[in-house]
Amino acid sequence: MDILYSTEGKNERGVGYGLLLDIFIATSLWSSLAYMIYNKLSLKSFKLANAETEILCKQKMVSLCHGSSALLLSTYQLFSHGDIWGLCENAPTNLAYWTLTSSGGYFIHDTAMMYILNRVDYEMVAHHVVCVLGVLESHYY
Repeated sequence: MDILYSTEGKNERGVGYGLLLDIFIATSLWSSLAYMIYNKLSLKSFKLANAETEILCKQKMVSLCHGSSALLLSTYQLFSHGDIWGLCENAPTNLAYWTLTSSGGYFIHDTAMMYILNRVDYEMVAHHVVCVLGVLESHYY
């Protein structure tokens, strides 16, 4: 459990190329999960109206995985460590860092998927851009 709360390597992570690499890794992991859901999970037993509805359901499943994991990890961080991002003079923990980085990766992945699936919703794109900028700002400060 010490690795979750370690602040070792703080100078190397969360800045510059290290942060970009970490967000790239998180985006790749979300894309891998989405690939498994889109290609390996069958929803035929649910008798959905059409293929478009099935794609929408699978897109929502990835979103549900992100929301659930972010909620569980940040709740664990809050109750076990006392704060989410180390606002009380503590350096951010590895758990907090990777929870936030994972969310940034998810928003980049979901924005790309909207364009790939030709389901662009400009309000959602704006939301995702603000979220990614918030992740970057949180890592910077």
